[in-house]
This record gives sequence, structure tokens and C-alpha cells, in this order.
Amino acid sequence: MFNLFQTTQGQSPLRQRLQNWCGEAIVERAIAPRQQGRVKFRGSYWFAQCIDGSSFNPGMIVYVTGREELTLFVTASTQ
Repeated sequence: MFNLFQTTQGQSPLRQRLQNWCGEAIVERAIAPRQQGRVKFRGSYWFAQCIDGSSFNPGMIVYVTGREELTLFVTASTQ
């Protein structure tokens, strides 16, 4: 009756879940190396930490690559 495990475009359910946590975000509170900042991602505010040791200032666009609990991992935007 219902296909709860249907995937789109041949992707596995795990791959789809991982892609849900990827995309652009806007820095709201500065992110320094080894310290949390804050970003706005898909309409919500999240703690964020840079995975490569970079610093980001408010207003900058970053790219979310993953999540652990309530913290998003970000890198420099690909633009």
C-alpha cells in the first residue's frame, strides 16, 4: 500500500539522509578554529563548527557538510 522505503533516483536511504545535512548556510555568530559559532541553515539557527580550522565572520556563506547532535560542520562555500 505505502512504500515507506522508496528512494529517489536510485539513492540509498542512508545517502538521502546524509544529503539532508548538506547545503549553504549564513554565519550569524563568528566561527573560530576549535570554537562553535552559529549559522542559519534552512530557516533554523544551529551551532556550527569549522572542520578545517578556518574562521568565518557574520554574514559569510558557508557550506554544511554534516551534523553531530546539535552542531553542524561547515567549510568555506564552494562559490
